[in-house]
Amino acid sequence: MDIQRAKEEIKRAVQAYLATDDIGRPLIPAVRQRPILLMGPPGVGKTQIMEQIAQEGAIQIFRDLGSGMEEVIVGVVGVLQLEVLEYRLKNEYNVDIRMQTLPYEHLRWVLNDPEELDIKHLDVTSDTRAIEDMKGNPLLLFGSPWSINWAEQHNEALKLSEFGNLTF
Repeated sequence: MDIQRAKEEIKRAVQAYLATDDIGRPLIPAVRQRPILLMGPPGVGKTQIMEQIAQEGAIQIFRDLGSGMEEVIVGVVGVLQLEVLEYRLKNEYNVDIRMQTLPYEHLRWVLNDPEELDIKHLDVTSDTRAIEDMKGNPLLLFGSPWSINWAEQHNEALKLSEFGNLTF
C-alpha cells in the first residue's frame, strides 16, 4: 500500500470515527485510553516528530516534570489516534518506537504558581505522577478519582483543574 492510499484510508477511518447521529451522539462509542510512554534511541528526531504530530491535534505530549525528551508521555483521545501515531512514526519517519501503557486514568492541571507550591513535594498517593506539557505547565496524572480526592484533601493549597476533552 502506498502512502497516499494509506492516508486516504486513515482519513476515511477518522471520518467514520467522528460520525454522529441526527442528535449529535457519536456512532462509535468513546473508548477510554490510558496514556502511553514513548521511548526511542537519542538523536532520531523524536522531539520534532512528536511536536509536529501534536500541532496537528492528533496527540498531546507530556514529559516527567523537569526531565528531557528521552521519554515522552503521549495522550490520545481514542484508539484511532494511537494507531495513526504508530503508523506515521514507523512509515513516514522511519522511527522504531517502544510503547508502554501507563496505569493512569485522570489528568489535572495544577493551577498554583510554582513559587507558592512545589509540585514535587506534594502529599499524594503512589499512583500519582507529576508531569508537564511541552510549555512547562505542571499537571498531575492520577490512577483513580480517590487519588485526586486524596491529593486535594492532603494539600490544602493545591488548585486543580480538569484537563479538557482528552481522555485516557
